[in-house]
Amino acid sequence: MSDEPEIEEKSGRVEQATEEVEERVDDVLDSLNTNIDDLLAEVLETRSRAAVYVGLRKSGEADAEDVAEQTGLYPDKVENTIEELADEGIVEETSSGYKAISPTELARKVPERIGEAIEGLLQREDEEPELDA
Repeated sequence: MSDEPEIEEKSGRVEQATEEVEERVDDVLDSLNTNIDDLLAEVLETRSRAAVYVGLRKSGEADAEDVAEQTGLYPDKVENTIEELADEGIVEETSSGYKAISPTELARKVPERIGEAIEGLLQREDEEPELDA
């Protein structure tokens, strides 16, 4: 008797299981990418700021035109966004363009940004006139 049919059947099951695992891994990675994009957009306040940050991180160093090509954003939008991020210390100018700070450095800035937002809200509250009952 030949074991060939049994081996082929097991091989087919292994192949199917492998495909299912690969699909599940792809789904998890897609979900992770979406969550990271959402987190960056929250920390950096907009998706375009997050896209510019990620574009610069991927490139290492790049100019606004390169980042515009990479992100699909208009070059003027990228230039303005880079200037804003540079003013906030998230992007640094280099001899060959710009580079973004590391994610670790960005994470350190998050508490500062939250603190500033709370401080701004408290100041607005203090400035509002009280209504008499």
